[in-house]
Amino acid sequence: MALGFWPSENPSLPYRLLSYIQLPLNFGMFLAIFNFVRLYAHNMALLTKSFGVMTTYLSTTLKITCFLINRKEALELHRTLDPHFTKLAQERQMKKIIFKKFTSLKLITCYLIFREIIKGLLTSVGFWPRENPSLPYRLLSYIQLPLNFGVFLAIFNFVRLYANNLTILTESFSILGSYLSTSFKVTYFLINRREILELHPGRFPSASL
Repeated sequence: MALGFWPSENPSLPYRLLSYIQLPLNFGMFLAIFNFVRLYAHNMALLTKSFGVMTTYLSTTLKITCFLINRKEALELHRTLDPHFTKLAQERQMKKIIFKKFTSLKLITCYLIFREIIKGLLTSVGFWPRENPSLPYRLLSYIQLPLNFGVFLAIFNFVRLYANNLTILTESFSILGSYLSTSFKVTYFLINRREILELHPGRFPSASL
């Protein structure tokens, strides 16, 4: 997706430019969080949380940069291995073998998403971040009930931040999926190298079987 190979192999120019737009945005967020870490280096709690987010943005920036530099090689690899991997992935037995290891990852992902949803609901009614909040803190939920302009802005800001977190989560999983897909394709190519070379005899003239 970062290279523009998915969902279409021949995307339009604006679609391919999305990766170039994401690159400075992610790097800018990395610099902003790095400055925040520098200012609050004395606070260990904020430092720990900020380092996790900062590492995520830096990792995404480096991955997109590597993809853009090696786009032609990745495109050739994708076009060569994708038909064979797609055919292999359609076999039911092979699906069980490939996706068996991802059960724990899916459980952890579902748990984290469910936890964030519950956390957002508890925050809106005044039960988070403390389990036994004071009476003024609990009354905040009742003060926020009237739909005035201030509450509308607060709700809008909450939805915006929540959507931003979901966007970051989606981008991270898309990059992770690209790496996993490429790993599977390379593994399949190495296992079935002889058969692939026989299918493309003129493409690899110097390769020895």
